[in-house]
Amino acid sequence: FFGGGFKIIWWIYGIVFSILIYQTFVLLPQLDARAIEVLNGNPPKESYHHITYIIIESIKLLGLFLLGIIYLNHKLKHHDTSGSIGTGR
Repeated sequence: FFGGGFKIIWWIYGIVFSILIYQTFVLLPQLDARAIEVLNGNPPKESYHHITYIIIESIKLLGLFLLGIIYLNHKLKHHDTSGSIGTGR
């Protein structure tokens, strides 16, 4: 599909996984702390965290979309036309 075979798939998986780890352990705790400050009535300070979250979430979404396209393309190319279901043949 992309000519790079499985190499491109692993790159996309790596990017998506790295984004997930960064969001979970870096961005979300910072956003949670900011939300708590706002709920406590303190004015929010300038922060780049929300826009960063939006940008990398968009990249993650694109990566997952590409992985889905690659998977569907692979399934369509190797579609079993024998009519047997679940036999593994």
